[in-house]
Amino acid sequence: MERKPTIVSSNIDEIGFENNTLFIRFHSGVTYSYAEVRLPLLRCSEKVESAGKFFHRWIKGKFQYTRLEGPFQLA
Repeated sequence: MERKPTIVSSNIDEIGFENNTLFIRFHSGVTYSYAEVRLPLLRCSEKVESAGKFFHRWIKGKFQYTRLEGPFQLA
């Protein structure tokens, strides 16, 4: 799994990507997977000032998601 370098966000703890699936763990400890996210879109997130703003503009409500149960490690 490809992990995004250190995230500075008041809401997002960590981001990972594997097989067109984006994984986001929030500071609350909850992890969601977002299906069919393309790598070029994720690459754009590396150049933004705010990971949270990027998430709300380009990810939230635009991709099918699943809440992952239990402890989930982005490795």
